Amino acid sequence: MRGRLYINTIANLCGVFCQGLLVLLMAPVYLKLLGDEQWGMVAACLSLQGILLLLDAGMSQVMPRDFAQKKDDAKLVYSTYLFLYLLLACFSVILLFFLSHVISYMWFALEGQQGNQLSYAIKIFSGQFFFQFCNNVNLAYWNGREEQIKTNLSQCIFVSLKHVLAIVLVLSVCRSIYSYVFAFFLITFLEWFCNSTIIIRKIGFCLPSWINIKKIILRNYKLSVGILLGVFSSQIDRLFMSRYLSIQSFGIYVMVVQFGLALLQLQYPMVKAIMPHIAKFGNESKLGTYKFIAFVFVAIPSIIIFLWTRDILWIWSHNIEVVNQGEVIVKILSLAVLINFFYNFIHVKLVVESRANVIILSQACVVVINALFLMFFTETLHEIAGAISWVMNFIIVLTCGLLFYHRRK
Repeated sequence: MRGRLYINTIANLCGVFCQGLLVLLMAPVYLKLLGDEQWGMVAACLSLQGILLLLDAGMSQVMPRDFAQKKDDAKLVYSTYLFLYLLLACFSVILLFFLSHVISYMWFALEGQQGNQLSYAIKIFSGQFFFQFCNNVNLAYWNGREEQIKTNLSQCIFVSLKHVLAIVLVLSVCRSIYSYVFAFFLITFLEWFCNSTIIIRKIGFCLPSWINIKKIILRNYKLSVGILLGVFSSQIDRLFMSRYLSIQSFGIYVMVVQFGLALLQLQYPMVKAIMPHIAKFGNESKLGTYKFIAFVFVAIPSIIIFLWTRDILWIWSHNIEVVNQGEVIVKILSLAVLINFFYNFIHVKLVVESRANVIILSQACVVVINALFLMFFTETLHEIAGAISWVMNFIIVLTCGLLFYHRRK
């Protein structure tokens, strides 16, 4: 069983490395090809994607647990979650379609042609989000069955296709946000269709009853609220930055934050691997060596980036604006990543044990404290306030998690 754990972790690391490398390599390319204004609009869509993940309500973290614990009922569990996700995805499309004008003109404060362009792009993006959101069920199925090789292979292939088609359209059709979002929409649909077909052919599909949907909601609603608050807390900096920064500066901010938080991607393979393991065996007593190896994988890159931030940013972007705006932000985020590493193991235990109250309390504290901090300091600290909010986020959840374990003992 420990062999499977290490195999899945390696598969997750390879998948994350491939996807993360593509994101990091392509962001400067898109900035150069599209220009800071069009890239800023892409960043706006990426931020909307993060905010809309609130509709997931933490179920993507709960689903692998259910698939791991209920292997004999895989068809029913899969069908129920898929139906629920389809309903939520339909709601998100309707929401984005009718609010795209308000988002463009009132929230991002764009005018004239800029506002129209972002409004139409958001409508196209809504289709991409629909299929991407529903595909979470497919990925959760493979993760819960400890088949992370399939999950990561699928993601790497389709992420690569998205960027290939986007570059082709940008170079051959038009250098605008339309080429980017349309390419991602087409490949996201193809990804969802292929993955769903493979899984349904294997386990089948049945029409779920409202009773089963209700059971999932009632069983997980407390945990979902806590994780939902966590998702919101991870987007709160972009909510404030989008109000205080121009669309051009906002695009660079999102790009730099993606770079700084890329180190978090090294931690998610660990979380995805140990979640089914702890769900089945109920303890982590034999994971000491595993934890040490995982820490080394996180600590060394964080230290390197902290010490040579400016040089690394220049090699990555070849853009002096990105370097000047991002140097301090990335240094702060590298510290935040190290803090978050220690919380990950606590978070997995909380999810497996359904300790929803602890997650809700800690994430509520994060939302309230960070909202107040950003409200009072964004105008003076600008982008730096957003980076500091990430450090505060991870310190708060780690403190709450440690207090919980101290009280339990």
